[in-house]
Amino acid sequence: NVVIDDINVSLIGGYDDCFDAGLPFPPSNTQVLIHGGNNDSVIKVLGDFVDKSILLRNLRLTEGLGMAPSGESTGGGLLSYQTTAEIALHNVDIRNNDAEFGAGISVIQKESRETLLIITESLIINNLAKYGAGIYCSGINTSPNRPDSRIYIAKNSGVVANVANGIQSIGNPSYGQGAGVYVNACELNLYSGSENGPLVGINTNFAFADGGGIYADNRSSIWMFGMYACNGGPPCFGNNSNPVKITGNVAGFTSNFGSGGGVFSKDFSSLRLFGSLIEGNSAKSKGGGVMLDTSTILADHGNPTCWNDSACNYFMGNISLGVPTGQGGSAPSHGGAIFSLNSLNVILSAAFEDNLATHGAAITLD
Repeated sequence: NVVIDDINVSLIGGYDDCFDAGLPFPPSNTQVLIHGGNNDSVIKVLGDFVDKSILLRNLRLTEGLGMAPSGESTGGGLLSYQTTAEIALHNVDIRNNDAEFGAGISVIQKESRETLLIITESLIINNLAKYGAGIYCSGINTSPNRPDSRIYIAKNSGVVANVANGIQSIGNPSYGQGAGVYVNACELNLYSGSENGPLVGINTNFAFADGGGIYADNRSSIWMFGMYACNGGPPCFGNNSNPVKITGNVAGFTSNFGSGGGVFSKDFSSLRLFGSLIEGNSAKSKGGGVMLDTSTILADHGNPTCWNDSACNYFMGNISLGVPTGQGGSAPSHGGAIFSLNSLNVILSAAFEDNLATHGAAITLD
């Protein structure tokens, strides 16, 4: 287990030995395994005295058990706790970790500090938590414009096959939210994706309750760029030929309820789409693709040319399943692609195809 406490660090794998690392040649892409031993976070970034720059490259972080200095079970693979830092991951696999909050990665801010997490060519896969199994971010909104804690996922990175679990009861889905990503007063910028790649974007995550792919709460911001964009300044990522993928995620896995198969957004959070593919997601209750509760959605082109000839944002094959009342659910189903409750909906460039629900196969407004 590694603790980085108020220092600038580069941890780079891909060298055969220390002599090889001292030569003026770049490393290979071979990943070095760091095993957490199932008793603590694999890597912790701590300290608030120095504004840190951390580079993690060519690593595999596995078998961690999240443990913050406060005793919270969070950040099984990587924990950034109460610190000001820019943390860059390149060719890093974070897999098979456990925690209550953020089994793969956790960013925790309880005071006003700026944390940037930049993920490129990396895979967050097969992690298990009650909230945010892949990535969990809990921040502070001190600026009227954007949260202090910001996450960037780009360059063929994926958040895949993570599970948010827990024992559920109807009307009290206290566990099992945000299997892929859970953001609370944080900003999430997604650039990853290709039309056919299986391990990129937010893909095939399973939430026992809401938000199979992403769960956004407390004025969080979600930006999806299927184009080259900077979003207010560096870092800049993306291209004009591949969409952001939110595909194959499930809300209500093994339970009789759960909304927002792809994305669940609530409490004045916002979802902005500029070139996205939201496909094949499902929810037991409402919003097979997207569930909005007192939130905002904007779907626009953002660029003169789009990855898809029909529209820059494509909602395809999303399903709101519904559960018969005799099985503890509430039939019928609503909002195959989008279910919007008390929310602002601005759909300027989008296509809807083969979405399914009893009412509002494409969109339900409530």
